[in-house]
Amino acid sequence: MSLCVAAQDSFALRSKDLLQHENIGIKDFYADSLFKKTRRLTSKWMDGVRNYYSEKDRNVFILPLVSWNDYDKFHQGVLLFSNPVAEKKLNYTFFPSWSFFSSTFNFSGQASYCFGDVQKWGTVKPIFGFRHYSYNHVMKIKPKFMSLHPEVEFHFGYKDSIRSGIRINFKYHHVFQEHLKWNSLSNRYELKNREYNMFQMQTETHTLRFADENSQRFNIEMNRTMGKLSLTEEHVFKMKNPEKGLYFRLFAGAFIYSQLPSVIDYRFRLSGYSGRDNYLFDLPFLARSETEYNALSGQMYPFDGYFKTPTPLGQTWDWLVALNMKIDFPGRIPLQFYIDAGTYSDAKVTVPSSTGLPWNAGLVIKIKKDIAEIYIPLFMSNDIKDIYELNNIGFIQRITWMVRFDKLSLSEILKKK
Repeated sequence: MSLCVAAQDSFALRSKDLLQHENIGIKDFYADSLFKKTRRLTSKWMDGVRNYYSEKDRNVFILPLVSWNDYDKFHQGVLLFSNPVAEKKLNYTFFPSWSFFSSTFNFSGQASYCFGDVQKWGTVKPIFGFRHYSYNHVMKIKPKFMSLHPEVEFHFGYKDSIRSGIRINFKYHHVFQEHLKWNSLSNRYELKNREYNMFQMQTETHTLRFADENSQRFNIEMNRTMGKLSLTEEHVFKMKNPEKGLYFRLFAGAFIYSQLPSVIDYRFRLSGYSGRDNYLFDLPFLARSETEYNALSGQMYPFDGYFKTPTPLGQTWDWLVALNMKIDFPGRIPLQFYIDAGTYSDAKVTVPSSTGLPWNAGLVIKIKKDIAEIYIPLFMSNDIKDIYELNNIGFIQRITWMVRFDKLSLSEILKKK
C-alpha cells in the first residue's frame, strides 16, 4: 500500500516503485475523463495547477511524501521534482523516504538532461534512474533490491510535422538483489546476494496518417546468460467517431542464445508482465512479489504476448508470436471487446488439451486508453481453462487490470493546452 501525498501523482495502493518516466507523454489527459460531466471541472483544476507552476521561475519543488508497504510499513519522506510546466533542460523526480519501523532508507528517482531541439535536428537525452526498496517477506526476513538504470535517448522528428518521429534508446541495467534460499542444514531461509547486468536497445517509429496511427518497436536485450530480440507492431484504425477505433498489435520474439539453467527467469510470456516477471526491476508494480492471483497481483503491463487472461502458458526460452485485437463499443459506452491469440515453441505438448494456439477473449473497461484499463475474461481456449480448473482459479481471480504508472507524468499532462 502506498499513499503519495503530493500533487504530482496520488494513489493509494501497494507500491514499491514511484519512478516517473518523463520521456513518455500523455496527450490531453485533463480533458478526457470517464464521466463526461466532469470534464469542465477537471479542466479548470488542471488550468489552475498549470497557472501556478507557470508563474514560478524556480526549478525545485518539494512536497511531503507518505507511503506504506507490507515489508517496511510506513515511510516518511519528501517528493522533489522539477518545474512540470516550464521548459527546462534538467528534469528530475526523486522520492527519498525513511521507514522507522524497519530502519530502512528507500529511494526511487530519475533525472534527465535534454540537448538539442526536436524541431530542428533532434534531441539527445541522458537519463539516470535509481531504485531501492524491499520487495518480499518470508519468515520476517526482508529482502531488498537496488537497481541502476543509466540510459541515453535519441529522438528525431521532422521540422514541418509532429506526425512522425523516431526514438532510439540505449539502456544499461544493473540489479543487486537479495533473495531467500532454503538451507536444509539449518532448516531455515537465509539471505543471499545476487547481481546481474543487462544491455538493452530500443528503437521506436511512430506515424500518424490522417486519424490512423502506426508504430513499430524493436527491442534487444543481452548479457552473458542470454540474448533475445522482439518486434512489436501496433496499428490504430479510427472510426467515424475519432474517439473510437479498431486496434491491432502483433508481437514476435525469439532468443538468439541462452545458457540454461538460468538463475534469472528471462523467458518470453503469452501473458502481460506481472510483478513477478519484472526481472529488471525498472517498472512500478503494486504487488511485485505476489505468488497467488488476487486483486493486486492482477496488474500487468502490455509487453510480450499481452494476454489479458493471466496464464502460465507460453513461458518459453525459444520463440513466441501473439496477436492482440480490440474494438470499441459504439456510443458513449467505455467498453471494448478484445481477443488475444498466440503460439510458441512446444505449444502443442505443454498441455494435453492444447491445439497449439491458445486464445482468450472478453471485455475491456476503458478508463483511459493505454493508461488505465480493466480486463474481464469471458471466453478462452481449453488449455487455459484446464489450468484454471486444475488450480481452482475462479472468475474474480482471472480479472486483470493495467495502470501505466511509468507513463504518468505531471509535466506532460500540464504542458498540454
